[in-house]
Amino acid sequence: MDNSAESLYVVHSDELPQKIFTIPNILTVLRIALLPFLICALHRRSVIGNGWAISIGSLMIITDLLDGWIARTFKQYSRLGWVLDPVSDKIIIDVLAIYFAIMGNLPYWVAIVIVCRDLSIMSFGITIMKKEVLLKPNIWGKLSPFFWGISFILLTVNLYGYAWIAIIIALILSIFSAGIYYSEYKKTMEALD
Repeated sequence: MDNSAESLYVVHSDELPQKIFTIPNILTVLRIALLPFLICALHRRSVIGNGWAISIGSLMIITDLLDGWIARTFKQYSRLGWVLDPVSDKIIIDVLAIYFAIMGNLPYWVAIVIVCRDLSIMSFGITIMKKEVLLKPNIWGKLSPFFWGISFILLTVNLYGYAWIAIIIALILSIFSAGIYYSEYKKTMEALD
């Protein structure tokens, strides 16, 4: 790789261990596995109340925070985790945005913006992975899933005013981080060609 492609946001994929069974990876898979249970709990709120949905959603947020902290603190990085963690965030956020839009709690345009943003970032990621490099997450991209999680919890308990504050923050973070990812993607691809 040419030095001009070096960036604060780029890591060479061969620098990451190929470990699969790490605690962060297990937490990420657990988070994905909890998604159908969360959707079920959300859909049955009128019968079972909000408790299950809030508990499962909170557990998913905690596992997201924990997997990154454990990976950094205990050096449990892996190629799989580098890709799986952000992909799982996107899947979870997109599914929940679509769910809340269908249920009438979130405008369809918000769900469309989120899904289009995430599909774009994943297409950049797939393209750049073919060059044996990966983009590092930026702080804005890590804060975005947290605020989406808070937004969805607030929507669950019908605190729409507060939910909209969190949604606006999450949208701003999502769009801003997408701009950073695109800029780094473009700069890296130009340097690699």
